[in-house]
Amino acid sequence: MNRNAVAHAIASVRWMITPDGMRRILTQIPDRIEGDLFAFRPEAAAARTRPPRSGSVAVVQVRGPIVRYDSWFTMIFGGTSVEWLGQQVRELASDESVGSILLDVDSPGGTVSGLPELAAILRQAREAKPLIAITNDLNCSAAYWLAAQADEIVSTPEGLTGSVGVYMAHEDLSAMYADFGIKVTFIQAGKYKTEGNEAEPLSDEAREHFQGLIDDAYALFLADVATGRGVTVGQVRDGYGEGRAFAAKDAKAKGMVDRIGTFADAVGRAASGKVARRALDASDAAQRFAEAIEGGRIPESDPALDSHEDPAFAFERERRQRAGLRPV
Repeated sequence: MNRNAVAHAIASVRWMITPDGMRRILTQIPDRIEGDLFAFRPEAAAARTRPPRSGSVAVVQVRGPIVRYDSWFTMIFGGTSVEWLGQQVRELASDESVGSILLDVDSPGGTVSGLPELAAILRQAREAKPLIAITNDLNCSAAYWLAAQADEIVSTPEGLTGSVGVYMAHEDLSAMYADFGIKVTFIQAGKYKTEGNEAEPLSDEAREHFQGLIDDAYALFLADVATGRGVTVGQVRDGYGEGRAFAAKDAKAKGMVDRIGTFADAVGRAASGKVARRALDASDAAQRFAEAIEGGRIPESDPALDSHEDPAFAFERERRQRAGLRPV
């Protein structure tokens, strides 16, 4: 596995991560390739240990890049998997010895995969017991998607919160291949099977398709943040949904976080029982998802939406049926 193969595998999926976070990942690739690619990494294993306790408060660390599964990526770069995080939150929500859950977030974000399902798990946990998140010191993109599902978000004074947006990258290496006298020929069945490959420039048709995938993920992001924070999709999009991260005082002014304090402050609030609990209507996610669609962010005919098991998607399927829209 060479550097280009690893970089292409990383860049070709939809990311909710800060540009700096992606740069840090990509700059680590040469060192990982030159060394033992799959060497044991203590920090990766540490991310999978059971959350520590502070009295009745269970502290769940969300560290580094967020990806769906523990895989070659977490073996190389560490980070937090959606799979592990969901399992821990479920267990803590049903543990009678746990009084509240604190998400201790220091993450630039991660991939889209699994985020809607994990957001739903966090909302369910929030119904069972107080759920608090703290920006400590970076709470961006995919990390903020998750943190927004908490009853309350605290930011440390130096914390950065936000970067609400989605992107993917296409590497066009055709000029480099030509310089080296390399010509790549694809033998394929299916018109779009090799769409987005690195040996050719990205066509307008392919770009439009990939932009649609990005817009779909963005709509899901906006809808879940709006649901968790108890605001409208428009308020998220227009207020802080265009990709910037904000310092603590600005994040609070925009309604992205609820208060500014230290980690000890967040633990104290979680233990005190004074967390402001925001009630969640069971249909909130579905309603906001429908709002995102009506805002033109998701194509009405996207078959991927109809195969999803999240309640928001079930609601949308029923809405389409009632409106006589084309079933998929």
